[in-house]
Amino acid sequence: MKKITLLFLSLFSIAAFSQSINQDLLLDYHFDGNTTDASGNDYDATPFGITYGPDRLGNPNAAAYFDGIDDYVNFPNLAALKVSLPVSFSFWVKYQTEDYNSQVIFNTSMEENHATSVVFNSQSGTSKYVINYADGQYFYGASSRRSYASNATITTSEWHQIVVVVHSATNMKIYVDCVESGGTYSGTGGDLSYSIQPGCIGRHDRSLSLPIDYFRGYIDNFRYWSRALTAADADKLCNEDNQELATIPIERTEFVIYPNPASLTLHIETGGKPLTKVTLYNAIGQQIYQGESNEIDVRSFAHGVYIARIASGDCSVDKKVIIR
Repeated sequence: MKKITLLFLSLFSIAAFSQSINQDLLLDYHFDGNTTDASGNDYDATPFGITYGPDRLGNPNAAAYFDGIDDYVNFPNLAALKVSLPVSFSFWVKYQTEDYNSQVIFNTSMEENHATSVVFNSQSGTSKYVINYADGQYFYGASSRRSYASNATITTSEWHQIVVVVHSATNMKIYVDCVESGGTYSGTGGDLSYSIQPGCIGRHDRSLSLPIDYFRGYIDNFRYWSRALTAADADKLCNEDNQELATIPIERTEFVIYPNPASLTLHIETGGKPLTKVTLYNAIGQQIYQGESNEIDVRSFAHGVYIARIASGDCSVDKKVIIR
């Protein structure tokens, strides 16, 4: 578990949150220099070639790096990890290439030349995020799979949080930075099927004639559930990750930003203290706004997750903000 500067929730709230979000959790890989499973199930992964680099907060050796050549991580080869629908996943990712062949994230039962399991990759030619599941044919095509392509598209060299939910052939969701943008269904395949091989992160096969695809980039905080996460769960995951960004002493928690998420105007309250400055940073740490007003017009900002640094005299607070 990554270190947090301050935990400002009550013990009761933490317990209630953990019980709900961890229900039916199968895997939880934090990639803090290892592939240990933090779910409590002891389903530790087996790494092949991966190294570790900085996570989205700059913590060293706190995210898994995949080189796009031959790096991957295998799940234990257990029936307990080859479950029927619904299933859900969440993870942080930083893609390092626009080549769709190097944008596969996971496959829950990877066997070469065999269309099986639940797979998260991207759509050729569009860079759209795609979730699929296959029916076990020894053939790759629309008749062997069911797919959902998000309207959101991949951007490289930036950290993004992804939450994926697969209910059925016509009920799937992909939340990118807490936002589900809708998408398009395709494929006519049958029921979800698994191979005799283990699931994995970082590789996938989708061509009978071409080599296996390998992911290039960083992945962090990978989780896998045997249930369908709700929209509220997706928001909770965003709030949970915000705990890692907290640098707020107890006496400074009167600083408030609302509404959050916001689509028109952000309002800032500083508990009666004069606002000195507010600065907004995007997911890769770039400053995109600075001002001294308690209200910020965010209509022109791209949808996503930001950090608002609020300063009042010598007091400074970082708050996570979602713009939709």
